[in-house]
Amino acid sequence: MTKRIPKKILRKSRHIRWYHHKSPDSLDSLRYHFVIVDDRGRGHREDIFESITGQLQQLQSIEMVGLYLEGRVLDSKFGCLYGCFDSPIASRELNLSKIDVPKRWDKRLRSRVRRGFSVGDYVTNLYGLS
Repeated sequence: MTKRIPKKILRKSRHIRWYHHKSPDSLDSLRYHFVIVDDRGRGHREDIFESITGQLQQLQSIEMVGLYLEGRVLDSKFGCLYGCFDSPIASRELNLSKIDVPKRWDKRLRSRVRRGFSVGDYVTNLYGLS
């Protein structure tokens, strides 16, 4: 039985948003962006992020990109963790089905060049991080 992919994921619910694009810093790597939202504590969000990065590190090393955000989703019990890394491994090697929360491919979750419109600004505005 296959799980239905929700058309819309509420900001105040457990979920993962993710996206990847060609890394601006390395010609042969992809830049992966992940936002993990849940209400089970900071350690749980970090464990999910480590399980994602660990899958790729088993195949080849990854390079963490400096941006890493944490905060509380506005007016909720949910916390949010954003992490970004570069990897030469294709996304088809990543198995997110092991993580039992809804996932959403978010094209707006990407590196930006314009000042004031960074991926950090996008995440902060989307979730109203405090």
